[in-house]
Amino acid sequence: MVDVNALHKYGTLAEYNHTPAIGAQAVNAVETSAITRFGSDECFQIDKIEIFPPVDVAPFPIENILVELIIDNASVDCLFLDSRMATPYAIGTPPYKPSCQLFGDRKSVDPLENFCLKGSTSLQIRTMGLLGGVAATSSYFIRVSGDWFKTDDALVSHFGVPVFNPEPVTVLDQVRDRRVTVHRPLPINLDNWTKLSGGNWRSGKPRVTPWINFARNRLATTPSTEYALDITPGNVQYAWESMHWELDNKTYIINDYVGVWPDETGQHLRTAWWEYGNVEYPQPFIPPTRWDTRFNFNELPLGMPAHSGILSFHGPRPVDRKLLGTNEIMEARILDDGVAVNPNRLDCVLFAQWSRRIEF
Repeated sequence: MVDVNALHKYGTLAEYNHTPAIGAQAVNAVETSAITRFGSDECFQIDKIEIFPPVDVAPFPIENILVELIIDNASVDCLFLDSRMATPYAIGTPPYKPSCQLFGDRKSVDPLENFCLKGSTSLQIRTMGLLGGVAATSSYFIRVSGDWFKTDDALVSHFGVPVFNPEPVTVLDQVRDRRVTVHRPLPINLDNWTKLSGGNWRSGKPRVTPWINFARNRLATTPSTEYALDITPGNVQYAWESMHWELDNKTYIINDYVGVWPDETGQHLRTAWWEYGNVEYPQPFIPPTRWDTRFNFNELPLGMPAHSGILSFHGPRPVDRKLLGTNEIMEARILDDGVAVNPNRLDCVLFAQWSRRIEF
């Protein structure tokens, strides 16, 4: 009799601790954790990343870093986290899913529910200094948690069934009468682990993966003019920040959560919203149709301890009426209050989003 309890554990898979002994981390300077390696009869799935962000003395209490993962010696191209996006302090908003709980239901065989990142040979954390960098006196800590499995028996015992994605699963856009169905059943075993339809960004299609990123305005906004968070006109600094996605008819985006960190010093951010083709979101029954993201009235908190009155433990905000973006341009935009939002360290705007991406 195989003791599957000894072959499956949930816990820390990787961690990285930046201390003052390491020194300052300049803008674009990269640091990496030690590599966690797994045996030929082992595999893992990630369902949680926690970031204890770097904190410096006033007036710059929270500093900016990019957090990425390297799985099986390949950079994960669907996950880009800011130091504010996966705080363990967040308790979420209804249905109370904290921002550090990123990847759905780790026990489900539905790829629309379990899109936990999966790997089989190695795991590593990569960070990079962003706007302002990290001071020599600052510390931060990152912890990646999930399931470790050893042997096929442990996998089947955990999921309770032998097949992943056994039945067709469908997501609906009831606002625009759209739907998409995913069905690619595979036996759950070590050989298929990185081929399953949920959480494998390099697997065969159809597949469902997380799509999580953030953006800051690289330029000052033009007063009372919409500002697209798009790399093409140079409105953001890095390609992975771009929130202008030209989706074809084989790619679908479901936006689940959104959060905004308003400009702290100027306090001139007014609203933020999505554009799906020619449709704006949100679309409440009574105008205005855009989220209010003013400094003291922010509808889209990221989920952090109270900081200058603009944030709270609640966040990020779930998207209530989910639109299914496909075969159109999907873009995030912001608008100031008539005075420009500057791109400085405390004056810029951080727009963060948590989505699922379905590819055929």
